[in-house]
Amino acid sequence: MRLLVIDTETGGLDPNECSLLTYAGVLWEDGAVLDTVGPVYVKEPVLHLTIEAMRVNRIDLLDPAHEWLPLESATIPLRKFAMKHFRGRETFLPIAAHNADFDVRFFSRLWGMAHNAKPPFDRRAICTMQLLKACVAAGLVDEERLGAKYTLQSAINYFGIKLEDGTTEQRHDCLGDAMLAARLMTRLLKLMRAGAPAEAQDEHPDTPAGLDAAVQQRLGEWKDLGRVGMPARLLPERVS
Repeated sequence: MRLLVIDTETGGLDPNECSLLTYAGVLWEDGAVLDTVGPVYVKEPVLHLTIEAMRVNRIDLLDPAHEWLPLESATIPLRKFAMKHFRGRETFLPIAAHNADFDVRFFSRLWGMAHNAKPPFDRRAICTMQLLKACVAAGLVDEERLGAKYTLQSAINYFGIKLEDGTTEQRHDCLGDAMLAARLMTRLLKLMRAGAPAEAQDEHPDTPAGLDAAVQQRLGEWKDLGRVGMPARLLPERVS
């Protein structure tokens, strides 16, 4: 089975109000990662951001290494990737993601703004968060050790999943996190086929503290983004 595993980094939680900042994807086939696309940096006419989101994703909006693409141009890398690897299915790509609905909604924002259309995804996405919940329900994963929120980080900790560089933390780097989601899917599918409970690994430390202060220090610089053609608007935090 061949899938496109996607991940996004965004300016907030609500795709109706907040910007899609970056996206990436990996080509997954029967447990192997064969190719990648991204990260692609999306330049909306005005970036709509929240402080909390920027604290989490740690994207430096002024980093000269980032090539910010206008809306229509930002869809091209994914469309080319689809033509290369999913010929005949370019308009209904089989996708997977952790908390897939979140990522699909932000892709919908991009495609809606760029093309007044929906993204070229099969609506029947595979969500690794839902697979994880199914494994808990089947007694294959210990919910107490996993944690109740079923986050990508908690799953990485539980299974001891790593990237090639030894990274064991969700990086909020869309390409790295797409890779981690792909590896999580492989692990969950193997677990479901085997039908035996997985042994939990020792948890890893949470993301280092102090990022709020770093974001606050950059606020003054971000307010000047309009001078370099990237105006941004900070949005109030939502209280759930």
